[in-house]
Amino acid sequence: MRPSKRHRQSSPLRVARRSGVLILLLAATLGACADKRVTLGYRPDPNVVRLAASPNAVTVFDFADLRGSEGDHDVFRVGGIYVGVWTRLVKVMTDTPWPRALSQAFAEGFAARGVPATLAYQPFAPGVSFTTPLAVTGDIRNFSTEFRFGTSAHVSGVVRLVDRQGRILVEKRISDRQTWDMDKGTPTSDQALEATLNQAIAGFVSKVVNDPDVDRLLADPSPRP
Repeated sequence: MRPSKRHRQSSPLRVARRSGVLILLLAATLGACADKRVTLGYRPDPNVVRLAASPNAVTVFDFADLRGSEGDHDVFRVGGIYVGVWTRLVKVMTDTPWPRALSQAFAEGFAARGVPATLAYQPFAPGVSFTTPLAVTGDIRNFSTEFRFGTSAHVSGVVRLVDRQGRILVEKRISDRQTWDMDKGTPTSDQALEATLNQAIAGFVSKVVNDPDVDRLLADPSPRP
């Protein structure tokens, strides 16, 4: 027997109502919870190939935060838990400003390749001085770990290698995405959010410190004093 016209029209409405009730239940469950907190960390790849001879040293500057509204203009915010696409229920926060944690990861990544690295503890700006032959700087467009329809993390931005005169020697867009395997546990847990973001940080750093153009300049004797 065919459903009545009234029944056919009301079915989508009932589905929408059920979805709305689900969202309200999730909001009630997570809305009262404190923000999620994660610890940013980085471990260099133990199989990384060290550069031969004595590579040029680098200074690592803090990357500029160009995430816009994604990060609420807050260097301690690194993600969120959402219902659907836009409804954020909980923020993901860290105790360490992410630009400082990213700089530390770059320093450790370069050191693993045998490259002496110094932290500048400040963003790069025209006219700023540094003593090493090269410096790493850039802008970050994405730096987050999120649960929407699953847990994923994304770190992306523009990375620049500059000399002491401020000339840009290498400029590249770099991006790394990671997802959480549901078989490993609850996707909204602190562990899932933290591990996924740290994997994305490691992937992002690895793509920079192992980049062939960066390698070439690290081994080039001409920028040295």
